[in-house]
Amino acid sequence: MAIAGLNYGANTQEAAMHLHTYRDENRSRHFDLIGHNWSIDLVAVTVAALLVAGFACAVASLLVR
Repeated sequence: MAIAGLNYGANTQEAAMHLHTYRDENRSRHFDLIGHNWSIDLVAVTVAALLVAGFACAVASLLVR
């Protein structure tokens, strides 16, 4: 019991998030950011951010014109 207690306690830390990469059946690479009870597909988040930025630029160009 004493040996098992050396690596257990206040000094052990678990990462809050970690990056998980894998390929699906179509050989597409996926990047997921995984937390304790959730995961986010980073490719989908990046595409969504680019679409929102493009839409914001289009609206801004209409307002400036």
